[in-house]
Amino acid sequence: MGVIQRQGAKQSIISLIAAGIGGISTIFIYPLDFEIYGVISFVQATAFLFTPFILLGAQNLTIRYFPHFRGEVSRHGFFTLLSLFAAIGIVLFLAMVYFFYPWYETFMHDKKDAIFIQALPFFIPTAIFFSLGSFITQYTSNFHRIAVPGMINNLQKLIYPAIVLLYYLKYIDVYGAGLLVALNYFLTLALLVIYLGRLGELKFSVDFSFLDRPLFRDMRIYAFYGIFGSLSGLLMARIDTFMIGNLIRDDSLNGISSNANYLAFVIQIPAAALGAIAGPIVAQAMKEDKMDEVDSIYKKSSINLFAIGLLAFLLIWTSIDDVFRIMPNSDQAALGKYVVLFVGISRLVDMLTSLNTQIISYSKYFRFNFYTIFLLAILNIVFNLIFIPKFQIVGAALSTFLSITIYNLIKLIYIRIRFHMQPFTRELLKVALIGMVTFALGYFFPDTGIPILNIILRCSIIGLTYAFLLLQWKVSDDLVSLFRQGLDWIRHPWKLFK
Repeated sequence: MGVIQRQGAKQSIISLIAAGIGGISTIFIYPLDFEIYGVISFVQATAFLFTPFILLGAQNLTIRYFPHFRGEVSRHGFFTLLSLFAAIGIVLFLAMVYFFYPWYETFMHDKKDAIFIQALPFFIPTAIFFSLGSFITQYTSNFHRIAVPGMINNLQKLIYPAIVLLYYLKYIDVYGAGLLVALNYFLTLALLVIYLGRLGELKFSVDFSFLDRPLFRDMRIYAFYGIFGSLSGLLMARIDTFMIGNLIRDDSLNGISSNANYLAFVIQIPAAALGAIAGPIVAQAMKEDKMDEVDSIYKKSSINLFAIGLLAFLLIWTSIDDVFRIMPNSDQAALGKYVVLFVGISRLVDMLTSLNTQIISYSKYFRFNFYTIFLLAILNIVFNLIFIPKFQIVGAALSTFLSITIYNLIKLIYIRIRFHMQPFTRELLKVALIGMVTFALGYFFPDTGIPILNIILRCSIIGLTYAFLLLQWKVSDDLVSLFRQGLDWIRHPWKLFK
C-alpha cells in the first residue's frame, strides 16, 4: 500500500491538525451560540446534499474513466468533458431553485424562526461552489495528490468558528454569516483550481474524436447511477442535520447535534483520507482485472481503518463527560452525549466494512450502488421520521446508526457473493481485544476533579497502551510502517510535503 499509505498518512495528519482546530472550536466557540451554528450547519448540509445532482455524476466519472483517457498529455479533453457535465448540472439546479425555492421558503416560514428563513437562501451559492470544489478535489486525486487539496478543503475549520464568534460578538448579522459561508467555499474552489493548474492538469482541450459512442454511452449510464452513489457519504454525514432542521423548530438543537457530530467526525478522518487515495488504485486494478490486488487492499483497509478508528472512538468516548464539562453552556452541550455514541459507532461500522462502496462503484456491477443508496435514503428518512419526534437529536443519531449498519451489511454480503471477497481477518479480533483492555483502563480511571487534567491523563494512558499492544502483537505491517513514518515526520517535518 505504498502510495496509499504515504498520501493517506499525509492527508490524515493534515486532517488531524484541522480536526484539532475544529476540536477547539467545538469545545470553546460553537457552544457560545448554538442557534447560529445550527443555522449555518443546516445551510451547509442542504448545499452538500445537492452536490451529486449539480455535478450530474461528473465527480464519479473522474476516477472510473480516467484510466481510459490518461494516455495523452491533453487527457483527450477529459477535464473539458467533465466540466460540461457540471455546467449543465448548474443550469438545471438554478432552474429547479427558481421554480421550487419560493414554495419551500413559504412552507418553512411558519415552522421555523426568522433567523433560519434569513439564512436559507445562502445554500444556493454554497451548493454550487462546494460542488465544483468537490469535483476538482476528486479529479486531482487521479494524480495521487490529496494532501494539498485536503489542506485547502479544511479552510472551513478556521472560517466557521470565525463566523460564530463574529456573530456572537455582534459584528455581523445572520446575512453576514450566510454570506461568509458562501465566500468560504468560493475561496476553496479558487485555490483548488490554482493548485490543479500548478500540477499542469487544468486543460480545457477538446478531443471528442476519442469519445466513441459505446464509451460515451457507458459514461452517461455510469454518471446517472453515480449521482445516487455519491449520496451515500452525504446521507451518512448530512441527512441528520437536514432532517433536524426540517422537523425541529429550535435551531439550537441542530447546533448541539452538529457539535456532537463533529466530535464523532474525528473517527472517520483516516477513512476519508484512505478512501480518497485508494479509489483510483482500486479503479485501475478493477479495470485490469487484478482481483487479488483489490482483495489485498480490501482486507488491509479494514484492519487499518478499524484499528485507527477504534482508538479515536475510545479517546473520545471515555473522556466525553469531561469534554462537555469544559464547554460554555455545558448543560446544553451535554444533550449531545449519546449523539456522539451512536454516530461514533456508525463510523466504526463503516470503517470496519472497508472499501465496500469503491469496489462496487468501480466494477461492472456499479448499478447495485443505486439500489443500496435508494434503500439507505428510505431507511434514513423513515427512521428519522420515527425517532426524531420521540428522541429529538438522539433519535437522529440512532437513525444514522441503524441505516448505516444495514446499508453496509447489504454491501458486505453482495461483495462476498459476487466477488468472493470479504474484508475480515483474525487480526480484527486482536484489535477488538486491545480495544476492550484500553476501554477498561479509561473507564476505571479515577476522577481528579479537573476536567482538562482528566482528559490529558486518560487519553495518554489509553493512547500509549493501545499503540504498544498494537505494535507488540504486530496486527498490521502497514500500521508499524506508518508509526515509523510518523516518527520520521516528527523529526523531519518538511518531509511531510515531499
